[in-house]
Amino acid sequence: MYLEKDFSLQNGEFTVRKDSYAIRKISAIKVEKTSWVGNVLQVAFWVFIFSFAVWLAWSQFDNPGTFYLAIVLSVMGLMLGVKYTNKYALKIEFQHGDGTGRQWLTVARCRTGKSLVVFDHQVTRLTKVI
Repeated sequence: MYLEKDFSLQNGEFTVRKDSYAIRKISAIKVEKTSWVGNVLQVAFWVFIFSFAVWLAWSQFDNPGTFYLAIVLSVMGLMLGVKYTNKYALKIEFQHGDGTGRQWLTVARCRTGKSLVVFDHQVTRLTKVI
């Protein structure tokens, strides 16, 4: 959960917790509602990370113990993925200095309405400066 104290606008930088972005390189800021597809893909990613190797081992060796371990790790990945799904994202359009060009970066994510209010306030504050 994000609070007002997690954001700072000073010395020409926009700071989100420990990450800082030069204001002169920020062209836009917005709050975006994340899609359910993105959340499903994130959950699938965590299930894959937690259990892929064990599923592969089970298919090679056909060991019942490996099967149960793969199920447990899949469930753990599912729970972790669901824990990290978010409803809103605070994004800035940032001009990189290495020739990459402009790119939308997610600087913060949340799932609560209280954090959404904080995000909206940051959009108002930063829009006045840029």
